[in-house]
Amino acid sequence: DGAGELRSWYHITTAFSLVRHWFFQLPKMIFDHLTAQQLVYVHDQSNCEEVLSYFPNNISALFRWLLQFLAKIRSFSHINQLTSQQIAAYISPCLVGSKGAEKYGIDSQQAIQDSKPVADVVERLIINRVEGASVDVKEVEEDG
Repeated sequence: DGAGELRSWYHITTAFSLVRHWFFQLPKMIFDHLTAQQLVYVHDQSNCEEVLSYFPNNISALFRWLLQFLAKIRSFSHINQLTSQQIAAYISPCLVGSKGAEKYGIDSQQAIQDSKPVADVVERLIINRVEGASVDVKEVEEDG
């Protein structure tokens, strides 16, 4: 019946902020499960979907859920004016951030600035999901 689904831009935007906060509070950030070499390799590849195979199964499932959610946010771009690039830039510090800074040899202040490789990968993954999405934007507009 669709009860509880996030069907309007307002609900999605609010949920996006809450999800971002939740991911930031994880004891180990998602991209901390990768080595620096794996991240560089995936960043340099045209098929970034390969990154999903590098994570443990539970982390891969969580990351896939996040990507589907981010694609849904992107489906409201005609209303919220958020591009895939902006969405990825907003979420990426919560995926590697300051908790992963030491691992990648950077200090905490630079962690957000240096999450660009993660943002690039996340952006491409969002685009892949939007292009293959079953979300009908007109249907969402009418229901919202």
